[in-house]
Order: sequence, then C-alpha cells, then structure tokens
Amino acid sequence: MGSPTQRSLTKLRHEGYSACVVEKWLAPARRRVDAFGFGDILAVHPAHRCALLVQTTTRDHQADRLAKIYATPDARAWLLAGNRIEVHGTG
Repeated sequence: MGSPTQRSLTKLRHEGYSACVVEKWLAPARRRVDAFGFGDILAVHPAHRCALLVQTTTRDHQADRLAKIYATPDARAWLLAGNRIEVHGTG
C-alpha cells in the first residue's frame, strides 16, 4: 500500500497532476518539516490555474491536520494567492 504520501502521489498522478514531495527531513533535528508549515506534496494540473499543496495523513488524524492548517498564517496567504489546499487521509 505504501505511506500516505506515496498513496497521495499515486492518486494525484492518476488524476493528471504533476506532483512532487516538498516535505523535508531535517537530520540534525530528526524531524520532518512541511512546506509553509502544512504541505507535504506540491501539485499542478494543466487544466487548473493554481497550485495545490497536499497534507497527507491517516484518516484518524485528518481533523488534527486541518486544525494545524487553520492555525498557520502562511495557509491564508497561500489561499489568497489563488492556490488550493487539500488534506488526504488514508488507511
């Protein structure tokens, strides 16, 4: 099945998106850092005029991730710039 991130990448690519992982691993801190504090995957679609940042997680943690996004000032800026945010919960 793969990780939530791998499942989301597969789904997005199947839907015609170009997608890449933008979450970074910080080895000295031993933790992952999301793009803008909430994005794991950056995706674009030739039929859409915006970029998409996806937060991936399990179904059990979707509400937690949404709360994190709502509390992130950069999420508002991302949306005001005409982009989209999705939370993908799997498993």
